[in-house]
Amino acid sequence: MDYHYKSMSGVDAAHIVDPFYRQHGWLTSHARDDDQFAIAYYGETLVGCLRRCHENGIYMLRTMMVDPRHRGQGLGHGLLQFYEQNLLKDISADIHCTPYAHLPEFYASIGFTTRKIETAPAFIIKRIQEYTQRGNPTIYMVRPHKT
Repeated sequence: MDYHYKSMSGVDAAHIVDPFYRQHGWLTSHARDDDQFAIAYYGETLVGCLRRCHENGIYMLRTMMVDPRHRGQGLGHGLLQFYEQNLLKDISADIHCTPYAHLPEFYASIGFTTRKIETAPAFIIKRIQEYTQRGNPTIYMVRPHKT
């Protein structure tokens, strides 16, 4: 399939990404003004997105969502590569993420490595515990800053 990607600020993306997340089961809004989004389109239709956010002094990759009808077609990998090339190029810090436990190889494709949960900042440990208690086992990964 022919996907195309673009980056948008949280201010510009909120009106399209928040409904997309809700459509696919997320109950809360996700776009904050200072977030940056990588967005995937199939034609004019939004089919995937993820965000870079800054929380408690730490950069995070968060909230990746691919429309289920487009999974298994390389869209997630394309979106992740676009994210790396466009949203990480100017970041001079480690990037943290808390992906589902079955996805470490996927995130390793752009340099994330699995770390022990107890080495994470406290707010990330709490988030991982909450996700896991809700039946969504997650892990802690970090993409070290490339000098």
